[in-house]
Amino acid sequence: MGGRAGGGAGMGSRSALTRAVAKAENSIKGSSVENAYVFDSNGNVVFRRIEGEMHQMSSNPKLNALMNKLAANSHRVDIPPQYMANNIVTHNHPHASSLSAGDLSAAIGGNAKEMRVVTKSTTYSLKRPKGGWSGVSTPSVIKSYNSVYSKSKDAHAAMTHVAKEFGLKYTSSPTK
Repeated sequence: MGGRAGGGAGMGSRSALTRAVAKAENSIKGSSVENAYVFDSNGNVVFRRIEGEMHQMSSNPKLNALMNKLAANSHRVDIPPQYMANNIVTHNHPHASSLSAGDLSAAIGGNAKEMRVVTKSTTYSLKRPKGGWSGVSTPSVIKSYNSVYSKSKDAHAAMTHVAKEFGLKYTSSPTK
C-alpha cells in the first residue's frame, strides 16, 4: 500500500486518484481543524468538509445555509453515507491519532472503499474487504475497538487489534 491510495494492478504508480489524494492529504495533514475529502475512482472530489462548515453539492441555498449552521456546532467532520459508497475518504486528525470508532463505523455503514486518516507524521488506511463490508458486523467491530481503546487510549492499538480479529487490511506509514 505504501501509504498512498490507488495504484492498483494495471495502473500507473501515480494515477490521477493517487495524485489527488496525495495533494489533499498534503494540504490538510497539519491543519488544526478536521478536514475531509471524498474521492471517486477517477480522483474527482465528490464531497469536501472542513470542521464547522458544510460543503455539500446541493442546489438548494436554504438547505446549504441550514446545514452550515448545524455544522458550525460540530467538532468533527460528518460525511453523509451516500458520498462514501465505493469511494475513498481521507481526513486529518489534528490530535495525531489513528482511525476512531466513529471512522470505523462510518466506513462500514457508508460502504467506503477506503477510509484514511492523515497526521503530520503518519497516514493510516483501512480498506474494504474484498468480499465487501456485508460480512463485518459494525456492533462487533466497535465493541472490539472500544475494548482496547478504553484501556489504552491508543487508537492505533485499537485498530491493529480490530484488523487482526476481523481480518481487515489496516496499515500505517510515515506521511510524506
